[in-house]
Amino acid sequence: MSQKLIHDLRKHITGEIWTDSEAGKSLQEGLWNGAAEVKAAVSVRCLSADDVQHAVRVAAEYAVPVSTLGGGHDWFRRAIAPEGMTLDLRSLRQTTLSTDRTTLTVQGGAIVKDAIDALPEGCALVTGVSTQVGLAGLALGGGYGKLNARFGLVTDNLKSARVGLADGSCGTVSQQENPDLFWALRGAGKNFAVLTSAEFYLHRLTPVLAATVFIELRNARAGLKNLQAILDEADDRLSVFSSFTTLPGKGFGLILSPLWTGDAPTGEKYLRRLSSVDGASVVKKGWVDYRLTYDDASDRSAWPKGRGYQMDAFNLDRLTDAVTDAIIECCHQTPSARNCIMLHDFHGKAARIEAGATAFPHRRNHFNMQVVASWQQSDEALKGREWLSDIRKIMTPLSSRDAYPAILGPESHERARAFYGDATEKLMLLKNRFDKNNLFCADYGLFATTISAR
Repeated sequence: MSQKLIHDLRKHITGEIWTDSEAGKSLQEGLWNGAAEVKAAVSVRCLSADDVQHAVRVAAEYAVPVSTLGGGHDWFRRAIAPEGMTLDLRSLRQTTLSTDRTTLTVQGGAIVKDAIDALPEGCALVTGVSTQVGLAGLALGGGYGKLNARFGLVTDNLKSARVGLADGSCGTVSQQENPDLFWALRGAGKNFAVLTSAEFYLHRLTPVLAATVFIELRNARAGLKNLQAILDEADDRLSVFSSFTTLPGKGFGLILSPLWTGDAPTGEKYLRRLSSVDGASVVKKGWVDYRLTYDDASDRSAWPKGRGYQMDAFNLDRLTDAVTDAIIECCHQTPSARNCIMLHDFHGKAARIEAGATAFPHRRNHFNMQVVASWQQSDEALKGREWLSDIRKIMTPLSSRDAYPAILGPESHERARAFYGDATEKLMLLKNRFDKNNLFCADYGLFATTISAR
């Protein structure tokens, strides 16, 4: 990186600036995936939106590619620009509640925990299932989570945002201001602008029913069949996040995490049905404020920073017998109890939104299957990657040809691009309009080109 560029940065940036190995070290601690040493040309710790604006302006002047580190949870490390400039927003985590308690504004480096901690009692924010994931990344990619059925995706609940543009200017995007860019940001937004703050809608919720149901692996087929039947008849008030992983004291099995946002008798009925299969037990249950459905200590323990991670994703229309058998086969093949298969159910309001309303077009009932391989040692890494390769062979014939770009890695660029379907042409036109020199060029979605592993 040229010394003149660094000199120009130091004239305008209030935060710290690192180069080469020091840049890599400064960014490493912000990444969830610790599989390899971070290579970075220059890192800019931004302390304000002005820092972001100045840094982008300098990068544009020197034609240096830019990427943004917010929550740092992307396993593929697209937050890092190895030969360019990485904007580190980890210091920008302030949250502001509106006076009427209808919206929450968060800065670009905020994670889910920051937002949950700021929620007043009786209010809910649509977020992901983990407290450690960045809110900006969730909103820009789409955002599967606990309240999709009731209130839509995370991106559907974005009211407005402040962004830094490729020409070094900044502005507001919403349905009223720069609506075209606002449309692109909601579902395909990682390469159009830098999100410095986002305003999200809040929703009033009375205490919700949250539970943890454990089903032994030998009974998981019956558990998934039962789950599909229940979701087929349930309305928007029920969501069930499912995972195959290890539960302390229980072992490796199917964990159902229902969230019910309606009346008590109906919620209790659904919980009884979910736990009615042989080998099922209700581990935890309670009518609680929405904020208490999150457990930060458990999230950090289950998915600690610094381990190696690799992921893949598949969109499944239904939990048919063939799909269920395939998922169970994937579980039996896992080389480590630390690995995980997750199923986000997608129905209700999120599925009823018009496909063209945002850049997230996959608006039909489905399950988003996300697979995580985790390791500490190199031999575990090899086995984990082989397991993911086997899963692709098993699940690809049973899933749609597209998949959630926020999860996909270098082996699945075609599936990432296919996700956008009819929205592709409009997105390309908007990219040329707002970033014609491709300053923001993270290896993501429509712009995924690199096939080398990271």
